[in-house]
Amino acid sequence: MSQPTLICTAGHIDHGKSSMIRALTGYDPDRWKEEKERGITIDLGYAHLEGDVELIDVPGHEKFIRNMVAGAATVDYALLVIAADDGIMPQTREHFQILQILGVKGGLVALTKCDLVDEEWIDLVEDDVRQFLDENGWEKTPIVRIDSLSGKGIPELKEHLMQLAKTKQSLKGAASFRLPVDRVFTVKGFGTVVTGSVVQGSCGVGDELELTPNGKTVRVRGLQNHGKQVERVAAGMRAAMNLHPVSVEEVNRGTSVAEHGFLQTGSVFDAHFHLLSDQPPVKHRQQVRVHLGCADVLGRMLLYEAKVLEPGGEALCRIELEHPLGMRRQDRFVVRRVSPQSTLGGGFIIDPAPRAMKRKAEVLAILEHCSSDDAPKRLEGIVRGAGEIALKDLLDRSDMPEQETLDLLFDLELAERVVRFEQNGEACFAPVERVDAFAENCRSALESFHRKNPYRLGIHRDELLSRVKFEGSKKLVSRLLDLAAAKGLLEHPARLVYRLPGQETNFTKQEKNWLAEIETGLSDGGMTPPSPKELAQRTGAPLGTVRGLMMYLTDMGKAVALESDILLSRAALDEARRGLFTLLSENKSFSVSEYREAIGSSRKFVIPLLNRFDAEGLTLRNEDLRVKGKHFDRLVAEFSPEETEPDSGDD
Repeated sequence: MSQPTLICTAGHIDHGKSSMIRALTGYDPDRWKEEKERGITIDLGYAHLEGDVELIDVPGHEKFIRNMVAGAATVDYALLVIAADDGIMPQTREHFQILQILGVKGGLVALTKCDLVDEEWIDLVEDDVRQFLDENGWEKTPIVRIDSLSGKGIPELKEHLMQLAKTKQSLKGAASFRLPVDRVFTVKGFGTVVTGSVVQGSCGVGDELELTPNGKTVRVRGLQNHGKQVERVAAGMRAAMNLHPVSVEEVNRGTSVAEHGFLQTGSVFDAHFHLLSDQPPVKHRQQVRVHLGCADVLGRMLLYEAKVLEPGGEALCRIELEHPLGMRRQDRFVVRRVSPQSTLGGGFIIDPAPRAMKRKAEVLAILEHCSSDDAPKRLEGIVRGAGEIALKDLLDRSDMPEQETLDLLFDLELAERVVRFEQNGEACFAPVERVDAFAENCRSALESFHRKNPYRLGIHRDELLSRVKFEGSKKLVSRLLDLAAAKGLLEHPARLVYRLPGQETNFTKQEKNWLAEIETGLSDGGMTPPSPKELAQRTGAPLGTVRGLMMYLTDMGKAVALESDILLSRAALDEARRGLFTLLSENKSFSVSEYREAIGSSRKFVIPLLNRFDAEGLTLRNEDLRVKGKHFDRLVAEFSPEETEPDSGDD
């Protein structure tokens, strides 16, 4: 499906925009009775020109600027209309500034009402317009002289418009459908109908879409393009969409219709803002009116770098809206003063879902990355801004082809700028800075731990993670712990044990003797190991020292803690596991007393043992009995006799 070219008219009130469109297309863009009575365009008007060119007639009167912004927000080019008898007027300049803010980079100029002045005057006006265009980056823009009443110059203007449409490049990498709603009404027998210009993608009758910001799912019951029933609409086309099930009260100008999950819904976004040079300074937390797509919402502008932004300046800022909107990164917006009304400037969205961050330097670094023209730096900025992000969300927010994004992520991993980890079977990413931040939090927790536990080799992984204050998913935290150890920020002296780099457990000769006696006592005790109190009496060591040395043995993997004061030697635990395997291999279930007799222990030790096996999934409690757990196969692999090769019979 070809992509029509959207061209909006713009200019001062009563400069002949609507008359020009009637002469070009034969269609009257003034739809409302009030518009016809007053002779001005209040709302947006639409017309179709041959060759897939769509014209949007936007209001010229200062009071209707918000409607002009709604029309210009979705266009490819502009047709700037200037009356030859007036020349460049205040709304001409404001409209032109809005077009530039919204990223409309070119178009053409129509000098209207040329029948009202002589050639010499037209030459002077055209020179003035040419200078204005040259000063504002539209140096090669064609200027066409027309008279809408007689039709003079209309064929030349139409030819220029057709040539302009041929220069439009098709949208790339924009498959997801999006339409900002500019009108909503009810048609008897059909229900709610919304209209707008398709910004990107395509949709067909029967498709399910999402309304933002309310998140409601709707189905497309019917589609029209300029009054004609169609099965599909695509980027650049005007569309009337009959939606179901939704009431007219649930939709308004500013609502967007898009594919599910394509737009981020929120009332806060970070942005790059440019203040026009002819406007007064903007203050931190100043109330403003924000125009985004077809939406018009009050908000406040929070400046990151200064309390005041001077005329002509640029700034990174956060904008807080009074009502949520649907948005995406790189969406352009216009900011106007609340009173007196005037266009202050505008910019583009850097992050549509910013995290709350306390350090201003961190915020600025992230925003500078996200707004960079350098693709790897921009991608890294998105990851840093999110803190952690799933690959599917990263692909969606990168606004780049999928393979290009994947290649850049691979390069960023190699350069140790981002960290990959798995979450629910899906690849996720986090900024590498989080490894250092996490390690610093671990360092603080470990320093406290080592002071209170001088005999411990280190801290168990689960206990460390419970002590560390760090925002992030469990999978990310686990991955950061491994990376911190790999980078030498933490030491990993034994399985599941961590400590500070260089931290050593230096025993005195006496402590070494006590440690050996405790290890022997646990080994001799087998399935009925001595308590810390009994070991203290046996060794003569203080009870606190005994408990510390016992935990050291667990850190080294030589003993296992069933409860705080019950430790089994590793050999005894292996025997208990073997006894469990044998019992369940011969029986479908067993009782506590049957297991106690099988391993030659007492209820005091058997209950904690079975609780451990339940937690590991080796057993499953069924009332007073135990049956095989979901991980019993681990014991099968550990204790089943290996198959041997059959005897060949050779002597």
